[in-house]
Amino acid sequence: MTAGRKTDKRSQLAGRRFDLAVDLFTSSYEAIVNLNRWGSLVGYFELKQIRKWAKDGLPLKRVDQVAAFFGLEAQAFIDARIAEKDLINALYRAKPKVMEDGPDAIKPEHIEPAVEKEANTGGSKSPIPHPQYIGPPGEQIISIPSTPQIFLGRGSDIDNIKGLLNTGTNHQMIAIHGWPGVGKTTFAAALANDVAVQEGFPDGVIWMPMGVGFNPITGFSTLGQRHLLDSRELRQTTRLEAAISLLRDRIAGKRLLLLLDDAWEVDHVAGFRQSVGDTNVLIITTRSPEIARHLVYSADAVYRLNVFKEEDSMALLKILIPEVVEEYHSQCLALVNTLENLPLAIHVAGRMLRTENETWPDNVKALLDELIESIGSVFQERAPHDLFDPVKGELPTVKMLFEKSTDRLDNKTRICFALLSSFAPKPATFDLKRLTAAWAGIGVHDPKPVVTALANQGLLEPMKNGRFQMHALLLAHAENLLQGL
Repeated sequence: MTAGRKTDKRSQLAGRRFDLAVDLFTSSYEAIVNLNRWGSLVGYFELKQIRKWAKDGLPLKRVDQVAAFFGLEAQAFIDARIAEKDLINALYRAKPKVMEDGPDAIKPEHIEPAVEKEANTGGSKSPIPHPQYIGPPGEQIISIPSTPQIFLGRGSDIDNIKGLLNTGTNHQMIAIHGWPGVGKTTFAAALANDVAVQEGFPDGVIWMPMGVGFNPITGFSTLGQRHLLDSRELRQTTRLEAAISLLRDRIAGKRLLLLLDDAWEVDHVAGFRQSVGDTNVLIITTRSPEIARHLVYSADAVYRLNVFKEEDSMALLKILIPEVVEEYHSQCLALVNTLENLPLAIHVAGRMLRTENETWPDNVKALLDELIESIGSVFQERAPHDLFDPVKGELPTVKMLFEKSTDRLDNKTRICFALLSSFAPKPATFDLKRLTAAWAGIGVHDPKPVVTALANQGLLEPMKNGRFQMHALLLAHAENLLQGL
């Protein structure tokens, strides 16, 4: 009995990890099973049967073949001790070989379970170390995420940033900011993978994620392990002043691009800003216009990444759910407008509709109507895989992503933000008179300090004529907060 339950759990785990792998690779079961390598390793199954694996479990007798298809050993799919973040990293490494679509098997990668092992002295436990790659002398540094699988609607934005990177402009720092979920990380990854950008920085491109809990000293230490920046002093220093000086000396005279993704504090970035020197360039992405204003000298080097145009939103939805868009075009058009063309929301809604279409196709129209009427259900869904949190080892929900901004507000400002949901028209725009009325009941008679705090966190955006706007997803988040007060 015990063995049976264990087998069921392994099958269920394998099914979930198979579904994750498909989502990381193509977001489409059809695309996977139509590859030559799938047919040669696993054989062909009814799509209806394969789609059930994620929910009902992957048959254990198929785990070896399915794992081999993805370039992994079977253990990666059935061993719960193997962390999801390690699985995802291995899948990313195997993806280029798998998608080449040859018929031959790929040498499977072994993933070490994320368990602790006994140290040689004292019996204490220490994590299994992960080796760092150090490139040979003279090698260009390329330490960046892979090219986004789906990237559209940003051609002019890429060209604008490349114009700012032109050596004649002498910009040492560029800040890219925008709404939560507008696609800053995806955009920056595409920028880092652009051939012309890489050619413009012959000494390399380095990417470093930051996030809310970022520690600058740890960040400098991480840079000390990267390829040509290999520096024992930089890795081991515990003093920020020394780290800044060491990095400045290490990259002096080079032409290198440093990309810091998801900055939350001015102080987190300032040390790197001081280190880049005259020949290198620092790019940050952030939700906060305040960080950009504090650290970037030139106004034209503060770049706002806007939501998609309607046609780009529809193009993205057509990639994700082509059959649904074809059958329910007008409803899909209404949906992207309800979501106000926010890429994150379109990705998540597209995945919800794809799942519904694969499982309960007769209910697709009802789900479309539900999403158009209220987008609140989007918040319980997981974010796209490129927003995987390697520190926590999980894919956050959309709600968790938005809470990152509002959790940083003091209690009174958070209440003010939540109250906007009661007064907001569609689209959600406000003037100071309306904001004064919304907050008067909690003793806020001068709305300007609160508006400043919300705008600094990227939760309100100034418009012309003294008005401010809030995105529909932020409005829905405010409604959720209000219900919890």
